[in-house]
Amino acid sequence: MTVATAELDRPMAKKKLVNSRPSTSVKLHDDVLEMGRIIASLKKVTITDLISDTLRPLFEEMQQEEATKLIRKPTKKTKES
Repeated sequence: MTVATAELDRPMAKKKLVNSRPSTSVKLHDDVLEMGRIIASLKKVTITDLISDTLRPLFEEMQQEEATKLIRKPTKKTKES
């Protein structure tokens, strides 16, 4: 499977400007990028917004799950001499 690089807007990044906004490069599989381009075009949104809006809720859930795992992780007790 081949991988393509997509330029995505990134508001907080100190990178080169694309359309007067900072950007970053993200590598995606070609088929995913092509589907994203088609969907973004049909919905009349940018691919950046499409990917961000799609991934944000998934990443928030994953982040919460990982934080919960860390909180619940038992700590090793040290032996007292």
